[in-house]
Parts: sequence; C-alpha cells; structure tokens
Amino acid sequence: MRQIVGISVIICKKTNFRRNEWKLAISFFLISFSVFAQDPLVFRLPQMLTEGSLEIGKHEVTNGEKGGREFLIVGKNQAEKPIWLPINDFQEGKIELVAKGKDILQGSFYGLVFHAENDSIFDVVYCRPFNFRAEDPVRKIHAIQYSSNPDFDWPFLRTNHNGIYEKGIDNAPAAEDWVTLTLEIQGDSVRAFINHSQAPALSVKKLNNRTQGKIGIRVANAELELIRIWKTDDDF
Repeated sequence: MRQIVGISVIICKKTNFRRNEWKLAISFFLISFSVFAQDPLVFRLPQMLTEGSLEIGKHEVTNGEKGGREFLIVGKNQAEKPIWLPINDFQEGKIELVAKGKDILQGSFYGLVFHAENDSIFDVVYCRPFNFRAEDPVRKIHAIQYSSNPDFDWPFLRTNHNGIYEKGIDNAPAAEDWVTLTLEIQGDSVRAFINHSQAPALSVKKLNNRTQGKIGIRVANAELELIRIWKTDDDF
C-alpha cells in the first residue's frame, strides 16, 4: 500500500493540476481496493459463543440453526450494552455483519459498534428493520442510524440534526430478511451499505476524535450469523 501511494505522488508532480486530481483519486481507489481485496478476519458468532470468546454481558443469547445456517439468537435487552468481539484496536477498514431482525415496532435492532472505549462510549451504525418497508414516510426514513454515544445519541441527533444521521434504505429488504450491513471507515468518514449495494445507505462524518477502539454488536431481538473485518493497519 505504501508503494502505491509513493508512485501516485511522484506521477502527480509531473502532471498538470487536473491530472493531479485524477491521479490522487485513482491512488485512493487503489489503496481501498488493495485493502478490501485481502482475506478478512471472519468471526463465526455461534462458534464463538460455544467457545466463550464473546463478551455477552446480560444479553440472553443462545445458538440456533435453520436450513444449514447457524446463528445466534439474541433476546430483547433494554440496557442496550454491546456484545463485544476480541478486537480492541480497530482503526480503519471495513466491517460486515450478517443479521436478521424482526418486524416488531421499536422491538428489534442490530448494528456494528466501533472505536469503542467501553459499554457507554462508542460509535455505532445500526438498523431498525421494522422501519425498512414502513408505509409511514416518517418511520421509513428512520431505517438506519449513526450515533456517537454518549454525547450524540439518536434522540439528540434526531432533534438537532434531523435527517442527517439517519436515513431510509433504497430497495429495502423485508424486516425479517437476512441482511449484510457493511461499514467502511476511513478517517472521519463512515459509510454504510446494505446487501452490497453500490451506493451507501448512510454517509456521515464521525462526531468525535476517537481513531481506534473496540468492535462490538448493538443488538436486541435479532439473529446474528457472522462478522467479517478488513483492517488497513499493518497488524492485519
């Protein structure tokens, strides 16, 4: 990755300003491609529960299986504390969660926690599956949410920055479909994709200065299959 950056910068110095812009754009694309083309770390959550390598706190969690797919079954937990993976130093890269919610109003959530310090201080992007295909247009635009807890939680953001940190999902899946939620985190940029869509469902700037931390899952009343992580730092 360092060689790609170096070559791109040298070429840019020998071209005009407009070509510089193109070369820099290409260099960033190549960096992203080289990182995301690597084999990810794969966390098969049912196996991790069996092995005792997940920190589940007070969540009610059991293993399930249907149609050859193994998954965690997570009950409703009002405390909303994350389930933690054994990753403490994630900085930049891509994270994917494969999950399935329920069509229960205000009763089912799943999402990815990152740059976390503890149960209370973290960034998160999560889905409200009961709003994916809601007929109410207000509910429909509350399908996917970013928040930075504790200072910028979802009630604060909805009240003070309505429509910026939560969005609807184009071509939304059904509430009880299996969904792949993908986050791309680079610098202060966070982009979220649903089912490998070309355009992000949500694109925001982080609301804090944290640059690394723990990875976890924010979940209530949902099923979780696995997480994949691509990291851009050297200890991948």
